[in-house]
Amino acid sequence: MKNETAQPESNATTQQVAPNNGLLPCPFCGESPEIDMRRSYAPINGGHLGHQVAIYCHNCPADMSICWEDVPEATPEQLYDELHDRWNERAR
Repeated sequence: MKNETAQPESNATTQQVAPNNGLLPCPFCGESPEIDMRRSYAPINGGHLGHQVAIYCHNCPADMSICWEDVPEATPEQLYDELHDRWNERAR
């Protein structure tokens, strides 16, 4: 099925997070999170596949994402910056 919606271009793909990139370990299990700049998802109401920027843990269910379609004026890199800040935010 062809996706009719134009999406921002990004060369970034899933990558293991290096300790010095500024992302804190998973708040639940302490493992290093991963980043996916173009993770696909299927909307609940059907339709075309969408994409999202995600930070997630492979060791536990911790996951944060922002869908490209929800913020069409932002680039995937801007969405990552927002997620980066939210991932690192911890209860004090």
